[in-house]
Amino acid sequence: MTPVLISNSMHLRRGIRKRTVSMNIRFGVVSLLFLVVGLFTVMSLLYLMHFNSSSTKGYELNRLENERQQLISENEIQNMRLSEARALVTIEKHPKVQRMVKVNPEKITYMQNDGSVAVK
Repeated sequence: MTPVLISNSMHLRRGIRKRTVSMNIRFGVVSLLFLVVGLFTVMSLLYLMHFNSSSTKGYELNRLENERQQLISENEIQNMRLSEARALVTIEKHPKVQRMVKVNPEKITYMQNDGSVAVK
């Protein structure tokens, strides 16, 4: 296979070397300085974005932890109120219970089993 050279001209010929495309890239001191400053700026921005994201997540985590503690304390208060409402003393002081009348055992009549009632 014969090597083909790429040149600036529109003709391709085998084995004939005309002017080839220059691949030499030269950096001067000023260009190198701009490149270093640009890379430093990009790296600084990336670091600041990462640091900002981390600190924002920390604040969010603290806020959620405070909200969790508040909900836990509210839950404990509700449980105490529920226990108080279920207490026998509270039930006895309720107006509906106060209106109840104790039945005289002598006035209670029981049904007699005459066989017409189902028995287990």
